[in-house]
Amino acid sequence: MLRTLDISKLASFVAPSVFRRIDPILEKRLLRYPETLERLGGVVHFCARMGHQSNDEKSSGSTQDRRKFLRAALAEYASLDEAATIDAAAAGTTAPKILALDDPRLHIVRLLRHANIHLAVSPIDRSSREATWKDQDFTFQIFYSPGIGSSVRGTDQAAKYRADDLTKMIEWIETEQMEWGLDHLVFKTSELYATNLLP
Repeated sequence: MLRTLDISKLASFVAPSVFRRIDPILEKRLLRYPETLERLGGVVHFCARMGHQSNDEKSSGSTQDRRKFLRAALAEYASLDEAATIDAAAAGTTAPKILALDDPRLHIVRLLRHANIHLAVSPIDRSSREATWKDQDFTFQIFYSPGIGSSVRGTDQAAKYRADDLTKMIEWIETEQMEWGLDHLVFKTSELYATNLLP
């Protein structure tokens, strides 16, 4: 059976702040979900390491490290619903699994995790854009995966989606990663899942 998604939810995330951290309101509300909060903290940590702004454009070590941090962030993301199940059981309730929700952003990042764990590591390239923070102009580096669409299509899990839904999800992730980086996209998608746990 194919997964049912609400494609209208393929919206862009807000721009990152200068300081990468869990939204303080969400963090406070997640205090009763300690396992989930810890995993979300792991996502933040690895996304921050992946997206670290650096002047060393040609270092292969830097590129390899970014790939490692992407894999680690995606593994923490995938473990969020397991952590939420533990937290919910402790509270006498249940938590939705990532794949049980209809938001396609959650699904495409989960597919990216399958691509990076079961197939090959996504290559990481760098781009940049001009940005402003508190009247200060600067160049913001964007880290993205140029072959993300083919990586996702190559997973066995891709067959669990309608072809047009999969195409729209891939178009979204290809565009969205170029806005503020793949690291920001994974981080915001993780926060998105965590908000689905709260009443």
